[in-house]
Amino acid sequence: MSDSESETDPKEALLKRHRNEKKELQSQIQALKKTVKADKKKKKEVADTIAKLEDDLETKHKTELEEFIKTAADDDGAAALTNGLEASLTLEDGNNQEEEEEEALGPLRIKKETQNKSKAQKRKDKKAQQERERQEEIAKQEELNKFGPRAKEQERISAKLIEKKLKLKDIPSNGDCLFAGVVDQLGQHNIDSSVEQLRDSTANELLAKPDEYSPFLSNPSTGDMLTSVEYQEYCETMRSTHAWGGQIELRALSVVLKRPIQVIQGEGPDITIGEEFSCDPIILTYHRHLHGLGEHYNSVSPLL
Repeated sequence: MSDSESETDPKEALLKRHRNEKKELQSQIQALKKTVKADKKKKKEVADTIAKLEDDLETKHKTELEEFIKTAADDDGAAALTNGLEASLTLEDGNNQEEEEEEALGPLRIKKETQNKSKAQKRKDKKAQQERERQEEIAKQEELNKFGPRAKEQERISAKLIEKKLKLKDIPSNGDCLFAGVVDQLGQHNIDSSVEQLRDSTANELLAKPDEYSPFLSNPSTGDMLTSVEYQEYCETMRSTHAWGGQIELRALSVVLKRPIQVIQGEGPDITIGEEFSCDPIILTYHRHLHGLGEHYNSVSPLL
């Protein structure tokens, strides 16, 4: 496919951007590896960071592709519905004129109404068939989920929590899950905070140390490292919107709160950020497959 064709093909454009982001990630990984020398602790942190970045990108790409496919299917359904509405409006506009001509054109009018009803019935049947197929697909997906990645992930996380005498505490999936999870954890230590306060403190930490955090971020459209202006915009977005927080924000939160943050996950080893702080850790669970929109953080509480 030529460049001009890919620009008019949304799916090909999405796949092309994914390829560029993967290339950029590999460049970041090579840059990170060059910063590590004989420091074993630093090597471990970088290795964990690289694994997390790779997982984040893979999940992001998978989610975007699934959303693209779902949106395309929804658009097809919307087009069919629009066509039906336009046909109905055309029929309604013609009714008045047909009433005036009824006596002279009675037989023809009856034939026309029969044809219109036939078309409407066809649209109705098609819509019903699409709904049946959608329900069948949902049922199949639910069956697969019983043995799929989501179920396996939940089993592994639950087993780890039981060993630690903990249980999962659900946090709403609205973009604030990382910060809301930390708020819940602080509340269990009798420390008052809010999502807004944590977002503000995190943004300030990121802005104060661009050299430490910006190398781990890139422009999602070009794959290039963020410019100074783009980095400031990223920080302000993290401060004032429901933007999803990840590895970078975990590190910033650990520094701001002067607490280690332990992340329990179903795939791969658990990670602890901020090990230099000697106090009880904030404990979160990290889910790659729990929600259709992508990654999610939950809190935990003691298992009574």
